[in-house]
Amino acid sequence: METKFDLIHNFLANSSSEIDIITITETSHNDHDKFKTNIKIKDYDLFSTPTKSSKGGTAIFSKQKFDTTERLDLKIQHEHFEATWIELKNKKGKNVIVVAYTDTLMI
Repeated sequence: METKFDLIHNFLANSSSEIDIITITETSHNDHDKFKTNIKIKDYDLFSTPTKSSKGGTAIFSKQKFDTTERLDLKIQHEHFEATWIELKNKKGKNVIVVAYTDTLMI
């Protein structure tokens, strides 16, 4: 993902819509700390799950304006699949749950 990150920045800069949540699969990251340092988008929080194989990995970018919590109780990191879950608190209604999931068995 790090090699394609300029494409994401260009997409966001040229989008006519405000994008609140971005989910990405197949990030191929396995060094969580390095990944979180190298992959940043201004005004977004990053939540991710590294892969335990040569493929996989998931990431969710959430606008910082949201009250967002990573759902570690739902997080999955397995040899064949990963899932990152977040919950957006909604003061006016039900909370919203978002997932980024990848299954390396299907690749």
